[in-house]
Amino acid sequence: MSEHLRVPKRRVPVEVALAGHAARPAEVFLAETSANAHRPERLSDLLGGGSAFVPVLEDGHAALLGRSSLLWVSVDNGVLEEDELELFSHRKKVRLDLGDGSKLDGELLYTAPMESARVADFLNGPDRCFRVWQASRTFFVIKEHVLRVVED
Repeated sequence: MSEHLRVPKRRVPVEVALAGHAARPAEVFLAETSANAHRPERLSDLLGGGSAFVPVLEDGHAALLGRSSLLWVSVDNGVLEEDELELFSHRKKVRLDLGDGSKLDGELLYTAPMESARVADFLNGPDRCFRVWQASRTFFVIKEHVLRVVED
């Protein structure tokens, strides 16, 4: 393919959890400019897309992960783009029970008007995934695999 036809992408190291499998390291490729905004593509953009497969690099080999099998994708907090580190008006500690029997503890950080500030309002929003923060990593959790959310 001609170089001028390629979309510039950057590699982002992540950890990926698939239903029924242990989490493992991989790399995803994010475009330098997103299709719908004048900013770099975010991990949430990639995960929220409509394609059936997510391209990754695993152990130096290209792979396609079935989007419907993804439980979560996590990234080191130092890798997040500046515009993903916004100020949030709500902070809730939560424990998630996922469809494969695993659990995930962390914090939901989100911004919402007072009339729709409940965790339920946030989680019932239109996005396909939501972020759970831990001390050093952020998890992009796919909603369809969450069985239960318990607020601490």
